[in-house]
Amino acid sequence: MVDTTRVYFKNTAGWSPVKAYFWSDSNTQMMTWPGIDMTNEGNNVYSAKIPSGATYVIFTKGDDSGKTADLTLQAGKMYVNGSWTNVSGGGSTTPTQGGQVDTSKVYFRNSSNWSPVKAYFWSDSNTQMMSWPGIDMTSEGNNVYSVSIPNGATKVIFTKGDDSGKTPDLDLQAGKIYDNGWSDYNG
Repeated sequence: MVDTTRVYFKNTAGWSPVKAYFWSDSNTQMMTWPGIDMTNEGNNVYSAKIPSGATYVIFTKGDDSGKTADLTLQAGKMYVNGSWTNVSGGGSTTPTQGGQVDTSKVYFRNSSNWSPVKAYFWSDSNTQMMSWPGIDMTSEGNNVYSVSIPNGATKVIFTKGDDSGKTPDLDLQAGKIYDNGWSDYNG
């Protein structure tokens, strides 16, 4: 079960340390900058207990040179590459959990050896879910990349970061892998 008294952060930039700074409109001095140390949950996922009354958070590497924007806090959610996503398994983001594929993610086989590998998500009701060319995907090894699916997304394009290398517009299939067509992903 996900702990809704905590907030999660996927440390894709390799920050050390990883900190969380909390505040609210009524208490802008809830803690001192750059915030509190986050707990390493494994697989580059960090968590922090949410202070009572907090409504905003900034994730930081301990100084102004590496930090997120001011974010509206979403308890029990994980912030990954610019968007909030559901956490499965209490913070674990491994591709399989107890033999089950993580259906909060989508997978892509990078058979063209793109660098970087990105995913651009949208839906019919939210065509501006993120800026082009999308968010960085995480290497799972063997040329397979994964990314957490933003809430409400129904479409995806995989790209190498520009228009010269990209898939067509695809109907999103959570927990599946795209390799010139969708198929089951077995980890």
